[in-house]
Amino acid sequence: MGGAVAIDLGVHQPDAAGVIVENTFTSMMDMIDHSGFIYQLFPSKLLLHQRFDSLGKLSSLKVPLLLIHGTSDRTVPYTMSETLFKAATVPKKLVLVAGADHVNISAIAPEIYIKALQEFEKLVNQNKKELAL
Repeated sequence: MGGAVAIDLGVHQPDAAGVIVENTFTSMMDMIDHSGFIYQLFPSKLLLHQRFDSLGKLSSLKVPLLLIHGTSDRTVPYTMSETLFKAATVPKKLVLVAGADHVNISAIAPEIYIKALQEFEKLVNQNKKELAL
């Protein structure tokens, strides 16, 4: 849920330089649908007060966005990051790390991880310059 919180903060803190999320989902409802039958037995839609609808909030995001996701993530499918990337209208970057799961991206591919952060820093700085014009 950290990614959903980060996107929400990015929406409500327009002075933020950018938002970085790792292995995040599109919405809590999508996660319930993805998680399968057992969660669908409960009246989740009635019980869920916070929707964590990152996909719905992206239209209000005004700062650059970096999405990093492992392609072997069985908790949150990487296709959710692809969906978020397609929906984002801000300067953005998507990095998919082959073979990484929900918690080990930086351990499996530290070079890719560091490079993604460095390239995102350049994107953020470029965005700041363009806004200053």
